[in-house]
Amino acid sequence: MAAADLDPSVLAGLRARLSGAVVDQLVVVFGDSVNDRRAALAEALASGDGPAAARACHSIRGSAQLVGARRLEAIAAKWEERARQGESALTDQALAEVTDALRGVQEALALQLPRDEPG
Repeated sequence: MAAADLDPSVLAGLRARLSGAVVDQLVVVFGDSVNDRRAALAEALASGDGPAAARACHSIRGSAQLVGARRLEAIAAKWEERARQGESALTDQALAEVTDALRGVQEALALQLPRDEPG
């Protein structure tokens, strides 16, 4: 279920401090930027570049934390640490786990955005 991928209290806290439009824009920017970071992770893994993989995971982790994507945050932190330790087996499993968690977050966040009402 997508709701398990997102801590709703984080967005609720942001909405309490910021305008709804600002939070909605933050969600859109998150989606765009985290997809770019996922692509950077895929490229780093394909080329065997551990430091670049660690940086991509670090960026994903930070972005996930910002919107309350706890599962994605934990997965990215795990792979970031393993990449920093020089683990050479960072391959399809890392990308698959990040992609799966990201998909759940994106589905949950889509439910948070206002829908255009039919006119």
